[in-house]
Amino acid sequence: MRSKLAAVRSALTFGILLAWVPVAGALCVSGTYSSTPTVSYSCAFGLVNFTVSSWAFESLGGDAIRVTASPGGTLPRMTGTRNCDTGAFSVSATLLGSCNETYSLSGTADAIGHWTGTFHAGYTGSSCSDCGPQSWSVEGNNPSADVPSSGPPTESLELAAIPNPTYGPTLFRFTSPGTDPLTLEIFDLAGRRVALLLDHAIVPRGTGQAMWQPSMPGRVASGLRYAKLTIGNRATFRKIVLLH
Repeated sequence: MRSKLAAVRSALTFGILLAWVPVAGALCVSGTYSSTPTVSYSCAFGLVNFTVSSWAFESLGGDAIRVTASPGGTLPRMTGTRNCDTGAFSVSATLLGSCNETYSLSGTADAIGHWTGTFHAGYTGSSCSDCGPQSWSVEGNNPSADVPSSGPPTESLELAAIPNPTYGPTLFRFTSPGTDPLTLEIFDLAGRRVALLLDHAIVPRGTGQAMWQPSMPGRVASGLRYAKLTIGNRATFRKIVLLH
């Protein structure tokens, strides 16, 4: 009983609690992401010549996706699949001819608007004998990305954040199902967890409120953050704009 009360006290001291959607769909790569670093390669006297500063992900229905590199140059569009439960994706393309070109991009989304992966390029054929296999570690960033959902929430929770954008302490009013433990994490745009505010806390069913104080115990730099709330087997993400 004492541990439950401590968990409730923790939940009401720090937090940003959010209406949930199913985990499925929470980490679907979608939209246009800037590429870090910019990928560039040229060989075979310009027969192969491309530069990639962004990657555009397009749904083809179900788990199928198409990725277009921009500005791209001689790179073809790549097709493949994504897993919205794990955030993993893999796409590829092959061009056959006097120079056989193969390309692939695979990675995993680890936060909303961010993924890490590897881009491979391979070449065989008489026209591109001077082209060698290439591999780049890349990151995709889309600060304006929202969480795509695979369907309507299985249960509705109300949330009010006062204020957002915030200059510091922020009050959140929310409803809790009162049945499953809550875990709350804060991530930066690089997908790094910068705070663990709730760790399997139990909050009584009904309406409650919580205060998040980002400057305590350590000061947090201004900018965009993502909060991830996990309730049982469900999770959701929300953007927070922090100003100092």
